[in-house]
Amino acid sequence: MSPVVLGGRLICVNDEQIAAVERLLPEHRALTRAEPGCLSFEVAPTPEAGVWRVDERFAGVAAFEAHQRRAAGSAWGRGTAGIGRDYSVRAPLTTADAGEVLTVQRAAYVSEAILHDDLALPPLTQTLDELIGELRDPAVIGLGIRENGRLVAAVRLRMRDAVAELGRLTVAPDRQGRGLGSTLLAAVDDVLPPGVERVELFTGEHSLANLRLYRRMGYADVRRVNTGAYDLVFLARTRRSG
Repeated sequence: MSPVVLGGRLICVNDEQIAAVERLLPEHRALTRAEPGCLSFEVAPTPEAGVWRVDERFAGVAAFEAHQRRAAGSAWGRGTAGIGRDYSVRAPLTTADAGEVLTVQRAAYVSEAILHDDLALPPLTQTLDELIGELRDPAVIGLGIRENGRLVAAVRLRMRDAVAELGRLTVAPDRQGRGLGSTLLAAVDDVLPPGVERVELFTGEHSLANLRLYRRMGYADVRRVNTGAYDLVFLARTRRSG
């Protein structure tokens, strides 16, 4: 089961909101930490006045959604409803996300198609039905990041015995350069099932930014495959322990 991870800020704009957080937070923290599936929950003040850092981790989507339902109807939910929240949530992808995933995927891969002069890249030609089928496959794990409800990044992993094939790492064009791809790559080991020992991926030889990212995240070149017009560069790393 893939964990759900929320991070971000709670932003108060006046003394009344600050007082509400300080009054209601102790009970909210205690109740949340006691919930089934809550792995960790931290809300702590930052050096910026009126701003709290929020970090939550739940065992899965069901536990996270149950928490949100409980919190919304609690004294905390009612008392802080008007306070600003700037959150990102990393969670497993389901078929319900397929339309948004395909939109982000197509937008993100246009630049790759231009770099390689290839508008027939599979991420651009994949249909919605094909993507839904992929997300239904029990051998596939999808992860996405949402910022204030909007899907902005995604990746998929296909398990083949002791190898996880990582593909379709995509970030919405207007959110690129903010570390979202690195965040998803760093989360891979959290979701790998037992028995998987190696992660493999590939990208086009002209995707220099992607190659730098993968190498920085510990992937090493293992081979090249010529497609006729350009090479595909295959990279891999071993699973990280701990």
